[in-house]
Amino acid sequence: MFRRPARPVTAAVAALAAVGGLTATATAAATPDATSTSAHSPAHVARHVLLLSIDGLHQSDLAWYVARHPRSALARLATGGVEYTHARTTDPSDSFPGLVGQLTGGNPGTTGIYYDDGYSSALLPAGTTHCAGARPGAEVDFTEDLDRDKNSIDAGQGLAGLPGSILKMTGAARGLIDPSKLPVDPKTCKPVYPHSYLKVNTVFNVVRKAGLRTAWSDKHVAYEILNGPSGDGIQDLFAPEINSQANGYPAGMDWTKDCQSFRTGSRKDRVAPAEAV
Repeated sequence: MFRRPARPVTAAVAALAAVGGLTATATAAATPDATSTSAHSPAHVARHVLLLSIDGLHQSDLAWYVARHPRSALARLATGGVEYTHARTTDPSDSFPGLVGQLTGGNPGTTGIYYDDGYSSALLPAGTTHCAGARPGAEVDFTEDLDRDKNSIDAGQGLAGLPGSILKMTGAARGLIDPSKLPVDPKTCKPVYPHSYLKVNTVFNVVRKAGLRTAWSDKHVAYEILNGPSGDGIQDLFAPEINSQANGYPAGMDWTKDCQSFRTGSRKDRVAPAEAV
């Protein structure tokens, strides 16, 4: 693994630099006029770029795991890439602004995203229908509360046979957002979707402009913010609601707690101990 002791920058910029480099390679591979040398033979040209964002995984956690599982898929990915040893996350550190930072290269002051539940002094509250003379100031909620149905893993799409049918979930996640829960633009008197709230492009916009395909999977439909200001950065966004009620489990058991129950040896007919959830 090549270790690059870059100057202290955000993890977002470092990650974007790494992804951007691979994206450029993939773009060159897709361009008929692209030239190659012996050092860049077709066998070494990246055809696909895979970005894995693991919430809460610290550098020390990764090093610990790779050292103990040197033949694992994660170890192969880590040792075959570039490690930015002086990178750091966004401030404040949270999964939503952190991922936005990774995919834009911007910090919260640039992207406008400080948290998944914030406040805007320029927008009107959700549900505002008469905008003339309305006083600005609104909550900007990008959590599971935006779902049509946050208690269903398909976010309210209405699929039959869940959870087994979840792979039939639409790739157009924006359609599963309830517009009545979005803040309102005082100029247009229309709801402001997450992608419109973002101030900068994402790497998906860059990839699309290069004529390549894009896809992403995340935990809430609000992650359609990664489409970028154009609204079309991601062609296939798979966003099942992980905080929804887990089918076949007691009330209050969502899909994140379901994973914990299996780690403790629990099954559908036996709930994990409260302290393990």
